[in-house]
Amino acid sequence: MKTIYSMPLLKPDDEVFLIARGVSVKGRVLLETSNRILIRLQKDIPAGPLRYEGSVNGEVRQGRYRGSFQSKIAYFDRDLHTGEHLLMIEYPATFRRERLS
Repeated sequence: MKTIYSMPLLKPDDEVFLIARGVSVKGRVLLETSNRILIRLQKDIPAGPLRYEGSVNGEVRQGRYRGSFQSKIAYFDRDLHTGEHLLMIEYPATFRRERLS
């Protein structure tokens, strides 16, 4: 029997830049599972661009590398305790990583 281990794309507290339908926002990764990523957004934004049936483009800088991805939105709402926006996206099918000069 062969065991396959998956390496996470993002680390908790990584800063992510997101664009959905012309609205850009920064966020921080809270949690990554095998099929979803939970992101805490850093500013108030209208709910329209981040509806459940939409998609989002993302970019993250990790040291001397820049990663980019596109994903479907799984969930978007406010945290009842803190009032911050939370965005849950599907795990990206492709994740491009390029070295910064």
